[in-house]
Amino acid sequence: MDWKNRLLKLREQWYLTNYEGARDFGVPKANSYNDKTANGLIRCIYEWLKFNNHYVNRINTQGQVRVEKVQLAHGGVRENIKWTTGTTNKGTADIDSIINSRPVKIEVKVGKDHLSTDQIKEMNRVLKAGGIYYVAHDMESFVKWYDDHTRILHER
Repeated sequence: MDWKNRLLKLREQWYLTNYEGARDFGVPKANSYNDKTANGLIRCIYEWLKFNNHYVNRINTQGQVRVEKVQLAHGGVRENIKWTTGTTNKGTADIDSIINSRPVKIEVKVGKDHLSTDQIKEMNRVLKAGGIYYVAHDMESFVKWYDDHTRILHER
């Protein structure tokens, strides 16, 4: 079975187990899965881990834009835009998870994208602390890695 069908089957089982409404009225229709973009691959991996009942959290390190409206003397309004930097370590992986009691960090790289210097530093920190770090390029190789690692981690 290919990864998309496995993911859809996992999703269906997860909904049936966790939502009474899904048992009574059916599982909501899924949006299509696509691993050709970074956001698409992150969504696929996130849902794969969620539907396999692992802890999973998507990490956003970019910070936020803050818009402040200022009342001007002549009655107009001006918007001041400020950038608030994130408080997460620079280079933190895209996905934080716990699989079989082990911390697993997953960085997503699609196409020609590669790890930055900050990401390599964070990867080394995770590995030195005993965590697992995986760089995902596509869903097929992620599923193979996942199957191999969960079997190995389960055997320990």
